[in-house]
Amino acid sequence: MDVACDEPDDFDAASLDTLKIATISSASLSILGSGFIILTYIIIRTHRPLSLQILFWLSISDLCSSLIYIIDGLSPESELMSCGAREQPLLAGEFTYCSVKAATIQFFTLAAILWTGAVASNLHLGLVAQSRIARKPQQLLMYMHCCVWGIAAIVVVLCAQNRALGRAGQWCWILEEDQWHRLVFYYLPLLLVLFYSTGVYTLTRRHLLAMHMAARGNSVEVRCTGSGYTLTCTCIWAWACACACTCTCAYT
Repeated sequence: MDVACDEPDDFDAASLDTLKIATISSASLSILGSGFIILTYIIIRTHRPLSLQILFWLSISDLCSSLIYIIDGLSPESELMSCGAREQPLLAGEFTYCSVKAATIQFFTLAAILWTGAVASNLHLGLVAQSRIARKPQQLLMYMHCCVWGIAAIVVVLCAQNRALGRAGQWCWILEEDQWHRLVFYYLPLLLVLFYSTGVYTLTRRHLLAMHMAARGNSVEVRCTGSGYTLTCTCIWAWACACACTCTCAYT
């Protein structure tokens, strides 16, 4: 028998099961894609340029966030969170299931966004700007690690200190009443990366077209390959941003 929840924004048991199936299915597909990239990177050791190393760590971030969604979807506690069992925000010294999940999702999701920006940054520094740091790929990768993981960790700590992590509608994330945390620590970085990636894609395409016109020997495949990752990541995150905004408006 379906159990109706007390809160108006909660799903009944049947709708909750559908939501779980959709979440687990989409996360499983994401894991398959990320896992393929990670496995390919581990098996093929002869060719590991900086772009592939960045893509590897992007896949790691995506894999971890997807695993959290699957673990939550298969956990019995997940249904309780959506039917009246309200979690409190993350307090100092207190780590509940929902709070830990919220912190983990925020950390790895933001890291994936920043690694997407790193893909565009590598393309911009190496091809368009032709910066000196691009000639030192391992040093550049170290800087990227510090920026991506450091910023993601600082954001989680700030959210925890402000007690902004906990139950957010039908999932665990930044609390509904802390909309400015969502704006500053998720949507703003996402939009900045989207605009930056789009700009880099445009500049890269123009640069490669100019090189092609000058040399008149490059193929279409060579001309388009350099910006393929950036265009793909931009389209994916644009779709994710639209979906996230829609869900936020619907359930808050």
